[in-house]
Amino acid sequence: MTVLDVSRMNSIRETAARASADNDNNPNGWSQSIADPMKMLACFPALQIKSGYILRAYQFKEGGNGNGFVWAMPIDADFPQPEDCPTQVGRFLRPPKPPQSLDQLMDAIEGDDTPWSYFSASIFSREASEFGAMWHGCQWSTHSLLGTDPWQCDPDAKDRRKRQALASGKADEWTWNADRPETWGPTYSEQGDIVTITFHTFSGLAQESIFRFTDTFHKGRFNFATQEETIALGPHGYIF
Repeated sequence: MTVLDVSRMNSIRETAARASADNDNNPNGWSQSIADPMKMLACFPALQIKSGYILRAYQFKEGGNGNGFVWAMPIDADFPQPEDCPTQVGRFLRPPKPPQSLDQLMDAIEGDDTPWSYFSASIFSREASEFGAMWHGCQWSTHSLLGTDPWQCDPDAKDRRKRQALASGKADEWTWNADRPETWGPTYSEQGDIVTITFHTFSGLAQESIFRFTDTFHKGRFNFATQEETIALGPHGYIF
């Protein structure tokens, strides 16, 4: 098992979030995204787009809320206006889907096959799912990646976010649905041709929660199956 650098990934997440900031300037309703999702992918140096493909996005905005949808498609394929696309019936906001786009974004992503590349794929996929998200459209962006338990803090830390604990109260005051992790930081392991990335997050949205994500890859491929567990619930939370 290899423990991966959560601080490095937190820095990448901050840079990736800025890559979709231009979507604040999109009009209300559906439109082609002003922000370029390829710039978000470029924030993850262990990953790249497969030859012959490109990432494009649509943006929805209404009343300060927003959601973007990123599609992988052949680089020479037409990228029509939203009103000229079939919509994804049954999905939230019925996003437009370009006719030649792939069903799975990550099928167009490849990496350098290092442990870091698989962790990068796990996080990039989730960042892309919130490309252009605003206000009530935000969910994943409320999750903090954990490298230590969320009750630890360092009052002298240069990073102000580390000067106070993420989680309120004491750990034994929380409701635990699983044993406390022995390793809080993200880990990489492999068995045969199966790669597993495991990481923990904290979010205070609605109710303070600690989550465990377990992503399973076939080695050399960067699409993955995921399992999400809520391993602990705290006494407080927030809404926006």
